[in-house]
Amino acid sequence: MARSPQDNTNFASSMIARMTEVVQRVETVTPYSFLVHTEKFPPVRVGVLSINKVEASDIQRLLDADPRVEFIANIPKVGVWQGSAIHLLQEKGVAFGPVKHLMGAISGRRDEEPLNDYEHAETKYFKTILSQHKNLHKLVRITDLIYEFHRKNGEPLLIAGLNDYELTGVMIRAAVAQHGQVSIIFATNPNGGPTPEAYDAAKSMGIELYDQRNDFYRRLHTP
Repeated sequence: MARSPQDNTNFASSMIARMTEVVQRVETVTPYSFLVHTEKFPPVRVGVLSINKVEASDIQRLLDADPRVEFIANIPKVGVWQGSAIHLLQEKGVAFGPVKHLMGAISGRRDEEPLNDYEHAETKYFKTILSQHKNLHKLVRITDLIYEFHRKNGEPLLIAGLNDYELTGVMIRAAVAQHGQVSIIFATNPNGGPTPEAYDAAKSMGIELYDQRNDFYRRLHTP
């Protein structure tokens, strides 16, 4: 039996309440949202979902219940944020991510600004890599993992960035199963890299796998 919105909010807020180094208390404000009180900064207003694939309609339903949330956290660890949901979140100025990203945002807070513009470091890093390419015309989010890279010269490419230290074939297959097929995967972790089995898996799925930025950049120029 699925949990109710209130049960989801209670579950997520209890996880945040355990962060006793920075969190003083949590306070439920609606069945879909709660406040996080810390010692140094103003309270953070958090919305909660528990959905495997988050659509724009899910975001709108939560915002109708509490339009003042700064961050929407999704409970499933492998939950997927669809592009329509991400677009609406950006339009409304609301940050998003799994609960562990919310924890990072709260523990890493350094000023009194709201968390609306929070973006996970791995996401920000990969978006920067894509955005700096000279052949980029437009970047479109398909999911929280996949980008459609529209090129000035050449057809669009579906690209995913995976940050695992030791990227395996199992991880690649799982990412595709969850998010959908891509043309290219870039292994973004500068301290690790794909295993030989990862290259085999990618090749068997018709995916080009890169772990060197120069090679990846050259491919984005190739028709």
